[in-house]
Amino acid sequence: MSEPSSTSHLQPEASSSPSTPPESLPTPPSMTETSATVTPSATSATPRRGANAAPAEPSLFDEASVTVSASRIVAYGTPFPLKDARSVRLFVDAPHVRFAIPILIAGLLLGAYGIFVRSSPLIALGFMLSVVSYLTYRFQTMRHRLFLIRDSGETEVLVGSNLPFVQRVKAALESALTSPTLQK
Repeated sequence: MSEPSSTSHLQPEASSSPSTPPESLPTPPSMTETSATVTPSATSATPRRGANAAPAEPSLFDEASVTVSASRIVAYGTPFPLKDARSVRLFVDAPHVRFAIPILIAGLLLGAYGIFVRSSPLIALGFMLSVVSYLTYRFQTMRHRLFLIRDSGETEVLVGSNLPFVQRVKAALESALTSPTLQK
């Protein structure tokens, strides 16, 4: 018995229809050289949409995907109208102690037990846990939230960890709210 070749399944089977060489295939109209050239008049007549769209009004602030104009704020692609907004409020979240306090308690208890049984490794471990507790509390990332105050309630428009940036956005929003184009 002869075994079939192991590479026979990799070879293409002969077909009864004649194959056309790649040179004779028709080129789609979008691939021709004449359609690839762009004239300046064609691009200027086409309206731009999406993220590259030109703003309809001048912006008061435009930095890091946040744009503030006289009538709206666009924060990371989400627009918020300023039409019925009354004021702006900056809220800084308090540091969380939910992890720092239990680590501190465990460190103090372990250190006290180490002193009671006179075990230097337990005292060192208790001290290290106390230091970890302090570092957990001290170096956590603070969140700064920016709210628009409306008659219907508050709307959170921006959350960030960079306080100077959030303060610049707040100043731009306050100037947009006091601008005469927004007044009724």
